Amino acid sequence: MSLKFIKKKNGMIYFKDGKVKKNMNFESFPENIHRGTYFEIDENNSVNVLIDETLKSIWRRKIFLRKLIFSIIGVLISIVIIVCFILPLDMYIINNKNYKEMAYMKEANEFLNERSDVSNRVNTKLIKDFDLRKYTISFKNMKNDFSTEGNCFGIAYIEKMNYLGKLPKNKENEGDLLGYDITKINKSIGDYNMDEDSINKIYGLNHDKNLDSRDKFNSLFYDDYKPKDLDLNSLYTLLFNKQQQSYDDIKQKDIKEMLQAITYYQFKQKDIKPKTEYIPYVALGRLDAINNELYYYGKRIKSILGIDKYAIEKEININDFVTPLEKGEPLVVSVFNNSGGHALLAYGYEVVGEDYLKIYVKDNNIPLFSNKNELNAVNYEIKNNCYILLKKINNKWYFKYDPIINNKYIYEHKYNSYMPDAYMKIY
Repeated sequence: MSLKFIKKKNGMIYFKDGKVKKNMNFESFPENIHRGTYFEIDENNSVNVLIDETLKSIWRRKIFLRKLIFSIIGVLISIVIIVCFILPLDMYIINNKNYKEMAYMKEANEFLNERSDVSNRVNTKLIKDFDLRKYTISFKNMKNDFSTEGNCFGIAYIEKMNYLGKLPKNKENEGDLLGYDITKINKSIGDYNMDEDSINKIYGLNHDKNLDSRDKFNSLFYDDYKPKDLDLNSLYTLLFNKQQQSYDDIKQKDIKEMLQAITYYQFKQKDIKPKTEYIPYVALGRLDAINNELYYYGKRIKSILGIDKYAIEKEININDFVTPLEKGEPLVVSVFNNSGGHALLAYGYEVVGEDYLKIYVKDNNIPLFSNKNELNAVNYEIKNNCYILLKKINNKWYFKYDPIINNKYIYEHKYNSYMPDAYMKIY
């Protein structure tokens, strides 16, 4: 074994044997040896100073042994991880995420085609004095450059915060993102209606001159009408907000500021933390399911560390809906699948037996029509059929949002627990 020379003093030799410092009395020690030199003592008790090649051979052996030891440790750790984590996780995926299983598909089909009685309002709890026409925005969801898929979250968030009196009255511009000033807008935001000129500029020209302002943009939704009488540049600017002053052509001051506020909070959605997030019940495959699990535990760790202080859950807890609604707090509920999402404003709930719960929502894609007698029927449908239905199956709550208006499924089974990667957030 090689020893490392340190110093020679008072006839004593000081050296290292590995990491241990030692000394000995050695009379025939070479005089020309210097600090850090390696040596050996052979069987004849003679000192042999080691040359470089000998040292290299020794270090190669040490390195090989170290690599061998670390490799063995790595293999053992891998076995522990596989046995303790990967195999149980894989079994969990097989048992709980296999949405292709026939029994699971049958269960999903039954739920998705099931409708609860819309007239059962005995056990209904709506936020006291919450008037949909008074406290929610009257006009329909719209698109712009900051959100080409729409501004549903911005609308729902403003409706909630304005009702609670917590919506900031103004915000400064942030680069291309316009701020807003709604200091002159009162709590009853539903009283602010677009005039014909504003509707034409935001949603496009409408061919039916007999509709009033509230009904015009609803007809755009149902008829899928496209504007024809605007030149390409004006269309690009007005409909897709490609210029910072894209709302400058809106002559209604309050409507213009409200539109800018909607765009502002739609863009800020990523900075607004939900109260609760529910991870998907169904994955596209095993790798996707593993990613969901890693996402779940990653969020839990962040919550514990105080980085993202909100709850993330594997199963829906109906108290996350019921408790705040009973306290008079409307909720923004965002539902997602693997191709997109939508945000709704929850304002009440209804207990339908032990295994069903309805969460009544205002859907900004389906605003109420004007308050005319001939439109009472469709308005009744919008109020009573826009709800998230929760059903308890095998002691686990599943959701679907699938409103039927005029005998038509508006979203065609897009938002429900059985869709791959479907998840939900509550704000």
